[in-house]
Amino acid sequence: MSLVTECDERSSSLGFHRLLVLALVLILALSSARSVSAATSAWVVVTSPNPSTTSVSNNVLSGVAAITDSNVWAVGSYSSTSGNDLDHTLAEHWNGATWSIVSTPNPGTNGSSLEAVSADSSTDVWAVGETNTNPFGTACQDQTLIEHYNGSAWSVVPSPNPSNQGDVLTGVKAFASNNVWAVGYYLDTLYDSLDPLVLHWDGTSFTMFTSGVPVGSGFLLEDINGLSPTDIWAVGEDGFGDTNFEMHFNGVQWSVAPSASFPNGGQQFIAGVAEVSTDDVWAVGSYVPTVFAEQQTLALNWNGNTWSQVKTPNVDTYFNKFYAVAAVSASDVWAVGYAYTTSGLSFDTLIEHWNGVAWSIVSSPNAKGTTGNELVGIAVSGTTTLWSVGSADSTTKGNPGLRTLTEHTTKG
Repeated sequence: MSLVTECDERSSSLGFHRLLVLALVLILALSSARSVSAATSAWVVVTSPNPSTTSVSNNVLSGVAAITDSNVWAVGSYSSTSGNDLDHTLAEHWNGATWSIVSTPNPGTNGSSLEAVSADSSTDVWAVGETNTNPFGTACQDQTLIEHYNGSAWSVVPSPNPSNQGDVLTGVKAFASNNVWAVGYYLDTLYDSLDPLVLHWDGTSFTMFTSGVPVGSGFLLEDINGLSPTDIWAVGEDGFGDTNFEMHFNGVQWSVAPSASFPNGGQQFIAGVAEVSTDDVWAVGSYVPTVFAEQQTLALNWNGNTWSQVKTPNVDTYFNKFYAVAAVSASDVWAVGYAYTTSGLSFDTLIEHWNGVAWSIVSSPNAKGTTGNELVGIAVSGTTTLWSVGSADSTTKGNPGLRTLTEHTTKG
């Protein structure tokens, strides 16, 4: 795929043909929109619990994994007190009728949170994030946190820390009980830069796996996904957002893939990845096309040889961002995030759909009586059910703070 550009009008004759082509494109777009609408029920907000409802408390969901339509996990964090809040790990489970909180270990004396979740089966669920055991609360002393659900309870699984200086896990992918990958980043104190962190579980322990990226590169990983143990993608960007970053694992080693080109030097932030096939992979996030431009949604596609940008619509002229992506098929891909409202005073949820030809904005709800709604995770169960999670600000309810947000739609 390549960047979509506007051609200059060279004659009135060419202008007439352009109008004709635009009319045909509009007809096709409307037809596609009707097709998507007919195939997919409306997204709806589903009530989810909040472990903390004290004044100025926060409850956030950061990742979601769907095993079946009636077996879905969401993870995140919550703060239990007002004032100097500490984060606590949070896991919620959907049984086909309701969401409920499931107890999780909280090892950090100065806060712990879960950022992502992946499930190989109902008895093999993995969640990753970070924990801080420093009694003085130094933020840069976060350590990796991995938790496992065996079908009856969550427990902490020991994980390595290359520096104990800002070691964070942001993504996880479970292929089997003896094959799990986790990615993130750590602060390399020697070079004073962030470096990608890749961990692998072989059924016995997690060990560091070489990323193939030189130490001191300044790159960090945000998400991981793949079709099989021999076809895995991990994505991110450099610490300054100057370059998008994609890595591929072929079953033996990781290698860096050619990234999408941004000739104007705009910033790029990559947050999620989903794979349709070996030559059809999506990475999403946001970018600033030029120095003084505003943040826009970003979708990159891998065609088997290189990554390229694919045009996506934006709700607002100021701030639009994707956080996660999920793929059902080559003509059925979903990206979620948030965008400024038309008034520019708050955020609304953002959901977009790829129908095999173009990306389009899909109507998405916001929690009633809230502002600042955002979606940061999405998962597909089979080919019929999609879940998205995030948070919403409950300030307008008179109880300041973030509340968990889960949204759902069915297909067919």
